[in-house]
Amino acid sequence: FCSEAKLWPGLNHGLLAMRLAGESVELWSGQRLIMISRNDEHRPLARFGATVAMAPDCSAVLVMGGIEGHIIGGVCLKEIWRFDVDEKIWNLLETPSWSPRRGAIPVVCEGRLLLVGGTGLDAHPVREVWAAE
Repeated sequence: FCSEAKLWPGLNHGLLAMRLAGESVELWSGQRLIMISRNDEHRPLARFGATVAMAPDCSAVLVMGGIEGHIIGGVCLKEIWRFDVDEKIWNLLETPSWSPRRGAIPVVCEGRLLLVGGTGLDAHPVREVWAAE
């Protein structure tokens, strides 16, 4: 993930939506459908509460954490997926050092991607900031 951090000098949060449920993954920017992935493809599993951020030039999207299954008893995830918008492929990046979480906030500070807070295992607040190296 360290090499990926250089791609994120600022994040584009505007008009980005991702639906990771059911049979497909849909990525939207405003009213434009960017992609649809099906279950038989290498892609993130259905989840909710994931942190989603788009590169400033709209070339890539990161999906970080989230919960697989039901909010009560579901599995809190500790993974980062990168979607290349031009190539239309997903890549699972190296397992990050942060604790599993959902609902974290992505922030860029001095050119580094930070993942701030969120809710972790057993619905406890996560009081840490993870920085990509």
